[in-house]
Amino acid sequence: MNLLRILDSTPEPPIIELELSETNNSGDYHLGTPMYEYQKELTDQIISLHYPDILKFCETNDQKDIILKSVETCVENCMLVCTHPYLLISHYMPKNLAVKDMPAKLAETSGKFNVLKDLLNVIISNKASNVKSVGLVMSNNVKLFDLIEALIMVCSGNKTVKRYVGNNIQRESKKAVKNGNGSNGSTPNGHGDASKTLTQIHLIPADGNIQRDQAIFDASRFDVLVTIDGNVNTETEFYQFLKTMNHSPGEKPAVTIRLAPFKTIEHIKLYYSKAVNEDDYLYKLISSVVCLRDFIGNIPPDIFPIYHQKLTYLGPNFFDHVFGDNVSTYPPWPLPTLPIIQKYTPIDVERSLLTEAHFHYTPYGLQPFVEEKVTPTYYQTKRLQSDYIANPLKNSYDELIGITSATERQDMTILTHKSLLQLNAACRDLRRAKDELESYNQYDSKEVQNKVGRREKEKRLAVSKIFDDLDHSQQRIDSGNKWYIKKQEQIDQLKIAIKEKEDEIANFHDKVDSPEKVSYVSNQLEIWKLERQIKQLIARIQSKDDERNFTNKEYENSLNAVKEAKQEQSLLNEQIQYAKRKYDEYEQDQETKRQNFEVDHQALLNEIKSLEFSNEQLEMKLGNAFKFLKDTSHFKKRKVRTNTPSK
Repeated sequence: MNLLRILDSTPEPPIIELELSETNNSGDYHLGTPMYEYQKELTDQIISLHYPDILKFCETNDQKDIILKSVETCVENCMLVCTHPYLLISHYMPKNLAVKDMPAKLAETSGKFNVLKDLLNVIISNKASNVKSVGLVMSNNVKLFDLIEALIMVCSGNKTVKRYVGNNIQRESKKAVKNGNGSNGSTPNGHGDASKTLTQIHLIPADGNIQRDQAIFDASRFDVLVTIDGNVNTETEFYQFLKTMNHSPGEKPAVTIRLAPFKTIEHIKLYYSKAVNEDDYLYKLISSVVCLRDFIGNIPPDIFPIYHQKLTYLGPNFFDHVFGDNVSTYPPWPLPTLPIIQKYTPIDVERSLLTEAHFHYTPYGLQPFVEEKVTPTYYQTKRLQSDYIANPLKNSYDELIGITSATERQDMTILTHKSLLQLNAACRDLRRAKDELESYNQYDSKEVQNKVGRREKEKRLAVSKIFDDLDHSQQRIDSGNKWYIKKQEQIDQLKIAIKEKEDEIANFHDKVDSPEKVSYVSNQLEIWKLERQIKQLIARIQSKDDERNFTNKEYENSLNAVKEAKQEQSLLNEQIQYAKRKYDEYEQDQETKRQNFEVDHQALLNEIKSLEFSNEQLEMKLGNAFKFLKDTSHFKKRKVRTNTPSK
């Protein structure tokens, strides 16, 4: 055991027990990722390019198309940088992604790619008994597919890669044995002792436009779906189909893991995902992007050890349950949720745009604490210096108090007061000079100079590398020009030699003395001429045969198309006849209903008329009865009251 090597190595930060405020068992999880220095500087440059349009949009709510287009372009470019800088800066895109050390370089230039590499390594190394299937869902961008496929080459273990958009990157077939990669549907040939179980990695477009190997895709099922960029919408019908694709009825849908860099545009879009249809949605996005550009990609201190240990913490705490036997419930997410995004005002946006962003990233986010000195306010300083509008003397103490040192009689009281004022002014000047000296010394310190000079040093290194590349390119150009000139001279020499040989052949016939030789030479020249003509005729015949074969093939295709068209026409005719029959039946049914309605309507009218007639008869009888009672009312006899007989 080499104790010196162990003691001399960098200590790993311990993983503390996380205190989660809430448990996420939904199956839809968020995995934050860091942002590297190059990505942060690119984000700051993008925001600086759109500075006037952002400020005008946030302060005046200008809804002009050119302003909105500029802000939306800023958001889209920030999204590309969050995924990988090469998606935005095309001239940095390597021409051959399968070259040695290129996959590792891709992981070193993007924090999201580095986390994705660690996540895939954890999944591949999981010792599950069944085949593991992982779907990487991303925007339908061929460059992004190429970068992801190249990144997977650096992942060790038993795996296969199935890509459904574009062609595989160059030299993949040569690297498959070494890296454990296979083309679509190839036999796995992994390496490493992490896990013997096969892991299938599928590169899937988010829009569902499968361009190749449709049969392999239809037969696939997914245990885990990883969304690569923020443009992937997990609420679409295609994504929901992916989650339950070829799953048994009692089995839970696939787990979704969203990769989102901390406090970037992707994090902000996830936080405001429910406010997409609101009027101030774009303002929330751009204001948060501008105000958080100093903090993008900073990993919280409590989970930094997990990222430092390459996400191995997720193996026993999460993926063992995902690939386990429990198919009905989701495991809890062992990491805390993404930080909340506060709402920023236009004043915050303006202040942030006027402040330079510094990207001296430390893992735990600790910044040195500097105690601010208490200085007098603006009005206190003016009052102490007598620097106000009503005082035209402006700190001239001699004229202000009315006594100068040139007077014969000196009042000690007034002179003492003047001396105190002058001493106060001298002390103030001395204090200001000391503050300036202290500020200069602090600025000239090694720590500050290292921070300030770091970017300048990097710029100088970058410029020197550019000059070296230019010199190397110029050398290659000069070498190519020399090679071209040399080859051109060789071509000219060959042309001259061919011309001489042709002249010799043409003059050889005249130099021959024997008639037999003359006949032999003439026949040989004629044979060569005929051979050239035969070759030309054979080439023409082959060309004609190809044209005839192509024409026959097109003719057969046309016949098949006509046959299919006739079949479709007959099918359409049957559908039309069926629709006509249905329409006739419907019309007959409607006619029957109409006739029944007319009969019922007429019956009701007749009944109403009979009832009206009966009502009129009854009204007449009732009127006659009332009239009779009125006419015979005076014929009634008045009853006479008689005495009651006594007993």
